[in-house]
Amino acid sequence: MRVPIPVVVVLCLIVIGGGWWWWTRDRDFLAPPSEETLSRIRAGISSRTANGDGVREIDPAPAPDPRPAPAPPRLGEYLELARDSPGKLTELAADLEAQGDFQRALLAHERMIDSTTVTGDALASPLQAVRRLRAKVPQWNARPEGALVITLHAGTGEDNAARIEPVIGRLAAEMSRASSGILSVRPNIHLGPAGGHGDLPPPVAIWLGGEADSSPATLVRSITLDGDDDPETEIALTILEILADQLSKQSSLRIPPPTAADDFGFSFADRVTRLSWETVGSTLDSPDS
Repeated sequence: MRVPIPVVVVLCLIVIGGGWWWWTRDRDFLAPPSEETLSRIRAGISSRTANGDGVREIDPAPAPDPRPAPAPPRLGEYLELARDSPGKLTELAADLEAQGDFQRALLAHERMIDSTTVTGDALASPLQAVRRLRAKVPQWNARPEGALVITLHAGTGEDNAARIEPVIGRLAAEMSRASSGILSVRPNIHLGPAGGHGDLPPPVAIWLGGEADSSPATLVRSITLDGDDDPETEIALTILEILADQLSKQSSLRIPPPTAADDFGFSFADRVTRLSWETVGSTLDSPDS
């Protein structure tokens, strides 16, 4: 005899429902597990982890690096070291360059030049290092609008101006370049009466000043250029003397003068450090109080 399908469905539901009621009648699914139950679960997990039974531990987050992030150097970096322990500067500069920190190595060599009294062979090494490292670092000031503006003045007679004007333009551009963008040097020619005293050519007056008429100015140095003189060499040496004099009035920085051994192979960038350019520029690019 065949049992009707509806009867079969009802019987199945009765069997399943009755079994579920029998096994769950004493269970409370809403109550949280007891502390004893949780302890058994934790113990089981710990046991499986210790035995390597497929439970993977989660790696903890790495601890933060306690070391501070390296800060960019200041233009006057290592001034204190140069004054207190100048002998350590050479070793420091060599270590920094070996580590690839060319900017700080350059600053250490610059302090040897502008903040110690080394001369001769001891000075030759940092001078060469500065020339080498300047080619490996970017300009200190990459924003032309942020440069300190000063003027390179030259006064001479009308018949001497044609000889002097292009030289002053080139030296002004070289000073801007040598300052690593810290300065913007503009040339200015002042024309005086033609001719000099007797058979002498007219003198050339050289000085530096700020952009505004009210800005401070350096001392004025006058030179006389014979026909055989190289005007660029003579004027460059005069500018170097003016810079050194201005620095001596405003700071303890120095500019080592060229020697015969240099064969005038120096450039402004070698002997005038970036800190020295900034110091001179900041004293001139401001209204006179």
